[in-house]
Amino acid sequence: MKQSEKGSVTMIVAVTIFFIVILLSSFFIYTTSRRRAQLEETERIENAYDGDMSAIYEEINDRYDVKNTTNTNEINRNNINENIVNQID
Repeated sequence: MKQSEKGSVTMIVAVTIFFIVILLSSFFIYTTSRRRAQLEETERIENAYDGDMSAIYEEINDRYDVKNTTNTNEINRNNINENIVNQID
């Protein structure tokens, strides 16, 4: 092998390794940014439903005169759905 051929093989290997490193690092950055965005969106959804849902249930209970029972969440949802269906019919 000539000296110039050794240099060109080294350059091809170096460029290939550089390309693989760039590809893997960009994939890592993309994945972490996507994961962070999903976590932020999940937090926003949890915060939105955490405070507002109790106020919504209270408003619907007042509006449709739904009585509270021991299993409030499950029974209130069922009663509210039934009342809404009855109002539509």
